[in-house]
Amino acid sequence: MKKFHPECMEKTPCPLCCAEEEFLLHKFGDFCVVQCKKCNFVHLNPRLKEEYSIDFYKASDYFNDYDGNYFGYESQKRALKKTFKNLINKLKKNTLIGPRLLEIGVAYGFFLSEARPYFSYIAGTDYSQEALDKAKNYANELWLGGLDDIPEKIEAFDLIVLIGVLEHVYKPLEFLEKCKNSLKEEGNILISVPKFNSIWYKILRDKWPSFKIPEHIHYFTKDHLEEFSKEANLKIIKIFYHPHYFPFNVILSKLGINLKQKTYLNRIDMPFYDVMLTVVLKKIK
Repeated sequence: MKKFHPECMEKTPCPLCCAEEEFLLHKFGDFCVVQCKKCNFVHLNPRLKEEYSIDFYKASDYFNDYDGNYFGYESQKRALKKTFKNLINKLKKNTLIGPRLLEIGVAYGFFLSEARPYFSYIAGTDYSQEALDKAKNYANELWLGGLDDIPEKIEAFDLIVLIGVLEHVYKPLEFLEKCKNSLKEEGNILISVPKFNSIWYKILRDKWPSFKIPEHIHYFTKDHLEEFSKEANLKIIKIFYHPHYFPFNVILSKLGINLKQKTYLNRIDMPFYDVMLTVVLKKIK
């Protein structure tokens, strides 16, 4: 694991309850995954300072094989589109489709491409210019940066989507409040984060793939996500149980089996359940 200068690091109290007492769960180089002794929320401490994490997301190779274990986002396109198509179908079934969609962290636009037929206006953000260049065909407007980089006078949205985002966010409560302020009165927020108390974490422990250090700084259970939501005056109205598809060669890599060349296994996408915690939030009136 890459070493960072101590000046790039910071210690932090629990992001949920602000307590400072914690115990160690896992250690990855200079980074520790800890659990708060008061509220049991799990987070990275110490962690990179936010400005250095943002540098990761801006880098041209972020969505490629920068750490030898990511396989590149593009190579997972088919599997991710299957995952997102399933999510869109659940949104349709639960009548959660609205005219105006905002996705924070669009990456290459795979979710937007599946959503395109169902929304009249689609917007999104990402810190990577390369990602925005690839996603531009699926959106009406895209902004370089994060939630704070959306123009202030933009019309509110019917649906805001955060897929694989909240685990990166340094101030989750403040972030959710800002999302709420960009939402129409009857609008919804779709959040999908790695499920910390999943069967996969319990089996794999420190080899759990969602320990993506140093970017993933928060690890959510349903109860903790619900607590953050309530603090932001939001409530969970739906929990989606859905498969997350992975290319078979990516699964093999997680088991330490790396294929040196492309084979027919690259064309097999396997569905896994209990990977992501996916919920829909609505404003509390």
